[in-house]
Amino acid sequence: VQFLYFIETYRNNKTMSFLNKIFGTAVAAAAPAEPQKTPDEQAREWRRQLASEMRKTDGQIRKIRQEEQKVVIEMKKAAKSGDQFAVKTLAKHVLHARKSVKQLLTGKTQMNSISMQLQHQAATLKAVGVMNKSTEIMAGMNALMNIGDM
Repeated sequence: VQFLYFIETYRNNKTMSFLNKIFGTAVAAAAPAEPQKTPDEQAREWRRQLASEMRKTDGQIRKIRQEEQKVVIEMKKAAKSGDQFAVKTLAKHVLHARKSVKQLLTGKTQMNSISMQLQHQAATLKAVGVMNKSTEIMAGMNALMNIGDM
């Protein structure tokens, strides 16, 4: 019975968390809300996460290439011994490894593109903020200056 209560509580909390993420409402009894991050901070955090994922992808590519080199050596040994079945099987592994590396490189390129787009959007947002402040200052100056007095 306790287990079923735990499962039901977990589902309710999970559902509420999901709804909060979608609709942005805060649960009254939940932990204190985090302070709202500025768009620049959010973009910086996302870029940091993307950089971390790109480093992990580099590590995966490195491991796959090392394994590929080992398979190529084994394939050469099998070819010297005349084992055609082993050579074909190992060649398939090499092709699969190269295809995997190509897919990982494509994913890494896309992550890098997203990172640069985030950086561009953050810079654009800063420029818009500066222009808004400039407009406010100019409006204030125009209010202070009266052309008729000159």
